[in-house]
Amino acid sequence: MVKKDPFQLNNLAGLGEYQKVMAIFRKQLKESMKAHDDSRYTNENVLFDTYKYALPSATPIAPKDLEKWYYSNMYPGK
Repeated sequence: MVKKDPFQLNNLAGLGEYQKVMAIFRKQLKESMKAHDDSRYTNENVLFDTYKYALPSATPIAPKDLEKWYYSNMYPGK
């Protein structure tokens, strides 16, 4: 199938003939994530996807308060 689709227009992972390969890859990924205490595996906070200076998308903030919010998060205690 790969040779028939050199531009990768079809998702091979969804084909039945690749289910064994996908199961092997899933198992390897799970074992690797567990061995490295990957927070995506342990369901802990994913800190590399969180930035202290980024406003959470669900948090409304008035433009007049943005500068205060920025400095209080970037330079706490000052």
